[in-house]
Amino acid sequence: MPHKITFLPDESSFECQHQETILESALRSGRSPNYGCSNGNCGNCKGKLLEGEVEPIRNFDYQLSSQEKAEAIFLMCCHSAKSDLTIEVKTAHEHTDIPIQTTTAKIKKIHTDSTGMMLIPLQTPRTGTLRFLAGQTIELLAATGSLGHYYVGSCPCDDRNLLLHIPATSTIKLIDEAVVAKEYFKSGLQITIHGPQGDFTLEETPPRPALIIAEEHAFAAAKSLIEHAIALEYEQPLTLVRFNHNEKPYLHNLCRSWNDALDDFNYICVQTNNTSDSITAEFTIIDLQTILKQQSDSVIYITGTPAFCEEWKKNISPLAENPIVKYATL
Repeated sequence: MPHKITFLPDESSFECQHQETILESALRSGRSPNYGCSNGNCGNCKGKLLEGEVEPIRNFDYQLSSQEKAEAIFLMCCHSAKSDLTIEVKTAHEHTDIPIQTTTAKIKKIHTDSTGMMLIPLQTPRTGTLRFLAGQTIELLAATGSLGHYYVGSCPCDDRNLLLHIPATSTIKLIDEAVVAKEYFKSGLQITIHGPQGDFTLEETPPRPALIIAEEHAFAAAKSLIEHAIALEYEQPLTLVRFNHNEKPYLHNLCRSWNDALDDFNYICVQTNNTSDSITAEFTIIDLQTILKQQSDSVIYITGTPAFCEEWKKNISPLAENPIVKYATL
């Protein structure tokens, strides 16, 4: 039987399943408490138990002080709930709440999509997970130096598992990324991660409708935002508009599955042959006005090349009074 967990002072609530750690349940539910590992090594995930009873389900090396034990402080990564709980804990709501971290990750089995996009899964060690917010970037480091900054294309709710989306062919304009991908990204290799960075994050307080506009190969940050919203059980409408130069963009079926499964999610796929102009006959300013009218008070998230973002900056300004617009530039 699941138990209800309430975090204070932000008053967020979620369920913890039997034999699931409180940290795991918090991440799965889209919360972002302090943590730095998942095996009781660092002590960053301390919470103060105000109500209820917890039980240890994992051994841990970190030593709590006598005073901390007397104050009912415990490690959320090693304890589960025996009853409904109220816990005092620090959580992140802004990108400034997340410290810069350095850890390593192992490259898992790489999948190359039919469109030429490499989906590169990384897994951090239990002793050094990466804490980040949906929509942020990480820097990849090798012995030769920086390999560049990349948007994480997965949800923070997945704990140790990160996903990068990197073009694999030189026919794509992002040639530098293609070269990096071919030379360095091979299954089984270890790579160093530094981050996170960036403020392309979901506006959660208060929750507002979201319009997400993504250029063809700039879907990673958008995917991270949407998966985070799903984990949060976000109660506001979300519209995703993807522009692509092929018949179907990569992960098109995933977007369609969201459209089918989620009541307040709308997926629009627009094909355009003009790489410099995303305002096409298939999707016009009138379409955008209609969406913003249906989703009043929307936050607009735009991800793409600098030219793509600049074009949309010009077109959105007249459509809404003082709109909140966030950009993720490749």
